[in-house]
Amino acid sequence: MPTSRVQAPYEFPGLALEALRLLSEVRKDIGLPVVTEVTSTENVDLICKYADMLQVGARNMQNFALLRRVAKVDKPIFMRAVRRACTSDGLRILVRRWE
Repeated sequence: MPTSRVQAPYEFPGLALEALRLLSEVRKDIGLPVVTEVTSTENVDLICKYADMLQVGARNMQNFALLRRVAKVDKPIFMRAVRRACTSDGLRILVRRWE
C-alpha cells in the first residue's frame, strides 16, 4: 500500500502560485470568481493578477500594514471579522483609502 508524502494537514505547504493559476483556469472555463486570502503585503500584487476579490482573514484584522496595502487595490475586499472587531472599525477600513 503506497503511503502519502503528507501525513497531517498542517504539514501541507499549499500550492501557492500554482493554485492561483489553477483557479484562474477554472474561472476561464466556468466563470467561477476567484477569492483568495492575502496574508502579507508582499503577495498583494501577485494575488491581484489572478484573484477577483481579496480576503483578509480574522487573524490579519490587526495587521495594519496589510490593511493599508489592500485598501489601495482596485479589487473588492472580503474581511473576515472576529467578534471583538467593531462594525465601525471594519467600515472605516473598507471605506477609507489609506495614503
